[in-house]
Amino acid sequence: FNPLMLTAKPTTSCCGLLTVSGAVQLVGFVTIVEGVFQLGTWTPNVRWGPPSYDWVLQYVSAVMGVASLCFGAACIWCTRSLRIRVIKRVRNFRRFVFIWTVLWFFLVGLPMQIVYVSVPVVQQWPISEAPGIPTKLTIDPEWPNGKPHVCGDISEMKHRLTHSLQNKSKNRFVRRLLHILGQKLSKKVLPCMQVVRIFWLWMLAELALKFYCASVLGYFELLVLNNSDGRMMIGDPSDLEKPVGERLGTKAILRQQIEHWFTELDANQDGK
Repeated sequence: FNPLMLTAKPTTSCCGLLTVSGAVQLVGFVTIVEGVFQLGTWTPNVRWGPPSYDWVLQYVSAVMGVASLCFGAACIWCTRSLRIRVIKRVRNFRRFVFIWTVLWFFLVGLPMQIVYVSVPVVQQWPISEAPGIPTKLTIDPEWPNGKPHVCGDISEMKHRLTHSLQNKSKNRFVRRLLHILGQKLSKKVLPCMQVVRIFWLWMLAELALKFYCASVLGYFELLVLNNSDGRMMIGDPSDLEKPVGERLGTKAILRQQIEHWFTELDANQDGK
């Protein structure tokens, strides 16, 4: 019997809802789900970014998807093996995912495309309304500095996906139903600025999740280095945030715990 086991305290995460080990398993599951979604982009219907490098983003996303599946499984496994080398590699991968996410959103969300509209050569009424009047292309006055490319990405993906579903359906009734559904979806188009706003909010949510995953893995590594299994540890987990010289030793921890028990047992404080 080791008396130090009496001083063990639980290590928690997610506002005390999970142990750190459970939170790491959740991170592993999230990593696997991310990998599945990234592999799901390996289709001609999903294209992000300008045509000059959209295929590069697709290839890299597929590679990241395969890596996420592997590292997600390793993340779940390391909660049982407690191997520091594996934990460090998974932690470094999650940090790389954070950097890649920032880069991906900037490469997709920042590019602009010049939008042209056809206007009559003579723009004075009633000549401009006359049939057969010659026209010319000019920059859309609504987007003088260019239109965010992500708006076109969403519109084109929706069109390609609807067209693909209609072509793959062999049932005449289903094909007709998909055609009607596609027409209704094409009419419900979000304004471009709203699409951009949702896109950047999506980025913030993604980064918050990835920052949490990386921080949980970092804390789990620190616990394992201090002889914890991610569920319980000897001493107070808050001491890990202090410098090594300021942490309580095992004797001090045991003495502190004995004094705590004595105080609880000595309810009338008479020392007996």
